[in-house]
Amino acid sequence: SINQVILMNHTDCGGYGGRESFSSDQEEHDRHIQDMKKAKDVILATHPDLEVKTVLAKIDKSGNVEL
Repeated sequence: SINQVILMNHTDCGGYGGRESFSSDQEEHDRHIQDMKKAKDVILATHPDLEVKTVLAKIDKSGNVEL
């Protein structure tokens, strides 16, 4: 059975319109964190025994990725 779920978003995501859609790196970061928290809350509402982790992959303008 599944006991852990990992939710991952990444910066410069086309689904959000890319990094250009945000006024700052901090605004982009905060939006991703907020959206993952909402998803985590939805999962935990129906599956309270699951461990839900969130990860934001930060992709810089050179394409380097930091977790």
